[in-house]
Amino acid sequence: MEDVPQDYSINGYADFDAGKQEEMDVYTQLLFDIFLPRIRSYFSNEWQVTNAATGIEIVSYWGRIIPDQVLENILDQLIVPKLYREVEQWAPRESTTLISSWLLPWLPLLTSKMTPLYPIIRQKVGTFLKVCHPAEAKNIIGPLYNTVFDQKTIDEMMVKRVVHKLMMLLRQFEINPRNQKTEAFMWVMEWHGLVPLHHFVTLLETEFFTKWLNVLHVWLSNNADYDEVTAWYLGWKNMFGRYDDIVKHDRIRAKFNLALEAMNQVVTGRIPSASLQNK
Repeated sequence: MEDVPQDYSINGYADFDAGKQEEMDVYTQLLFDIFLPRIRSYFSNEWQVTNAATGIEIVSYWGRIIPDQVLENILDQLIVPKLYREVEQWAPRESTTLISSWLLPWLPLLTSKMTPLYPIIRQKVGTFLKVCHPAEAKNIIGPLYNTVFDQKTIDEMMVKRVVHKLMMLLRQFEINPRNQKTEAFMWVMEWHGLVPLHHFVTLLETEFFTKWLNVLHVWLSNNADYDEVTAWYLGWKNMFGRYDDIVKHDRIRAKFNLALEAMNQVVTGRIPSASLQNK
């Protein structure tokens, strides 16, 4: 484990030299002599980082009363070092509590003081993504988007670590109108909004719709019940309808239109094109 940065040392009053303390008024001096040691004892020995609400409640309450310099001392000397150590020890796969639930609530109070924590989290998440199942990682990464991860970083991570895993899930996914299980498909769709849209659309085109249209073609070519086919089509169309930017995307609309074209061919007594899935 890396040492806690010197600026975040949990011992002593690094920000306040003797000269500055001599200039403090009596009230501030009393806070440092009586109040701050008690606060230090609580946050050092009793407070659990995962109990963010209690820590924030205490700091926010006293923050309205104590001078800014005392508040800054509490944040710099007590809160940030303890968060830093917890982040260093955080193991995404073993943790039973989402890091976002105990770290991000501090953002309004700590703002840029949290910045040194982000590279550690990014490194740990990147390592985790190498070995995890896609269903494990989404809940960890999603809440950290736009704080720990900027757009460029998240896009690169999705393409490098996630897209291939989603491709394999869809490649193994079975489309079966008689007994459709959608769990794996929904694992993939949960990454909507994190995987860049053009990559997501390409993934669906190549790994889902190719199979989907092929199943439809085979079904329509074997005296299918048109009402059943229509219900199947609408069920999938409604499922995609939850993702507005996908279902309205030109390339995805084209796939659904191909399906409608094939269904209309059956209604008019024609055999659906064998090359349907390749259009």
